[in-house]
Amino acid sequence: MEITLADQYYLKAASAYPYEIADALENLNYALSYSEDHAQAWCLHGIIHMYSLKNYREAQASFNNALKADMGYVDTYKHLTLLKIYKGEIDKAYKIIDYAIKVEAMDKSTILALKAIVMEIQGRHDDVIGILNSAKLLCINADTMQWLDTIINRIKTKRKLSKKIAKRFRKKSVTK
Repeated sequence: MEITLADQYYLKAASAYPYEIADALENLNYALSYSEDHAQAWCLHGIIHMYSLKNYREAQASFNNALKADMGYVDTYKHLTLLKIYKGEIDKAYKIIDYAIKVEAMDKSTILALKAIVMEIQGRHDDVIGILNSAKLLCINADTMQWLDTIINRIKTKRKLSKKIAKRFRKKSVTK
């Protein structure tokens, strides 16, 4: 299989990101001018707009274009789910997760971690630990395992904090 010009420009963009955003965007524009349906280029375009430029509307459009180009490009689902979480669109995040878990070659541990994050936002801390432990069983990457442990520690801290706050609140309401 031959590497296309679009692939070459995408690889240049990926090499430039995150240190040379302007170069990355320039190379992505070239990649997309050679192939409008280059899912990887659209996804990276969305990543740059989401994380570096905080332009969520443009990120959304880029991720949608990536999915139109290739519904099987797994990285798009991760970042699109995070975008929905950032925007507070929890129901949409769940829908993406439910679809993504069925996509071939999807990293199930990452998608389950994203589901746990959505549940964390909803305050369902007790449910989150079980999901994260399931994700750890599916994990095949040391970095992902460390990320999962970090989330578990954060949830445990939040549970302790919730109990402290609830205890203080009960004390204040009893004394009044």
